Amino acid sequence: MILFIPPIRYYQWYQRVADRRSLCQIIPTFAYVNVPNVLNVLSNIPLIFIGTFGILLLSSSKSIVRQNTFEQFTWIIFFICVTLTSICSSYYHFRPTNRSPLWNHFPISIGFLSLITLLIDERINPVLSRILFPFLIISNLTSCIYWYYQDDLRPHLLIQFFPMIYIPFLLLISSSVYSQTSCYVYACFLCILAQLSEIGDKQVFRFTSKIISGHTLKHILSACSFLIILYMLKVRVIL
Repeated sequence: MILFIPPIRYYQWYQRVADRRSLCQIIPTFAYVNVPNVLNVLSNIPLIFIGTFGILLLSSSKSIVRQNTFEQFTWIIFFICVTLTSICSSYYHFRPTNRSPLWNHFPISIGFLSLITLLIDERINPVLSRILFPFLIISNLTSCIYWYYQDDLRPHLLIQFFPMIYIPFLLLISSSVYSQTSCYVYACFLCILAQLSEIGDKQVFRFTSKIISGHTLKHILSACSFLIILYMLKVRVIL
């Protein structure tokens, strides 16, 4: 189906965010500090803390229940991707160009693909997850290379939105070896709301009387979803 859609340029799809206010426009007393797109920059900070805490927790804590080292390794990759995405996203909003968003879309796509791998490991077959993981990473890398050289988002958007469909489907048709699986549902719901907020960026900005844009709200909702995942990892047990 994606072959029948015209090429999607990044500028057309994403670049014109609704809220471009700088720090001095929101708080005039900070006129000497030039931070463009300030709310889109600062709303990434919670993601940095959540991602960093997740890395430290999974690297050092023996209280996190896991079946094998591959699962621990993949969760660490997931939280590394969360951290890198938030840092790169902040940089992009601080200095937006057509190419800089590639560096935050690449890690977040790997993060979602890591989550799919973990669900396959928990719910279907651990061996299958180990086989699929390298192919998923390669497919994401290929889509980003295609985007970079052809300025066409179609393959990357397919990979980015595929987890939004596959993860809820996998949760419905399979059972987990762990407790607290409802946290996946809540996190997935918040991620879907985050994507819808981004699509309705300008509409949200108008609806809130220009207090917050859909893109800023996307960052906040994403942080909440990853916080739920972190909570799940902390409290879950093997059934």
